[in-house]
Amino acid sequence: MDIVVDGACGLAEVDPGDKLGEVLDQMKGWVSGQERSVIAFILDGEDLEPERIRELAHVAVDRFAKLEVLTADRGELAIGVLRELSGQLPELAKSLRSAAVSLHSGRTAQALRELAGSLAAWQEMSEGFDLAGRALGSDYSVAEQGGGGESVGDLLGKMEADLKAADAALKANDTVTVGDLLEYELSPAIERWKRLVDALLARAEARRR
Repeated sequence: MDIVVDGACGLAEVDPGDKLGEVLDQMKGWVSGQERSVIAFILDGEDLEPERIRELAHVAVDRFAKLEVLTADRGELAIGVLRELSGQLPELAKSLRSAAVSLHSGRTAQALRELAGSLAAWQEMSEGFDLAGRALGSDYSVAEQGGGGESVGDLLGKMEADLKAADAALKANDTVTVGDLLEYELSPAIERWKRLVDALLARAEARRR
């Protein structure tokens, strides 16, 4: 199997019996040593998603012809993702406020659609946080500046759980619970996330100076 890194050939060699998962881990380590992050693995034209990587982890590499490794500068990647997230958070807050207005106005179906959209947006943003964390070399297992003493991982999980709880309560026509979650949990959480993202962004930008 040939390995091509950002269009360059001959940077790495593998033995035919090596397992794909081991090779991918080795490539991640090598790329990390270059102060870069892997943003995609493309195997014989297929963009490998995490689940697909797990499926193929124990397959010998001689079953494949070419592995393309796409990378990005760690700092630039983190800054770009965090800037995008910083702009998305106010939009999420706006969507949640709109859901609250719809709920108080008796437009339950509209509120449900807006909450579903907010949940989908948050799941996409969670992937962005994960990508930024990898670029910064952090697994978010420890408390980060701006997180109020909680780890980023804990905050990610709580935010998604609150959104799902609000969605479930609205489907059950439990408008009291939805209102409480919107006012006392989700709205303050967005403010915490904005402070956290700005703190992480400042850290990433400081590393580039």
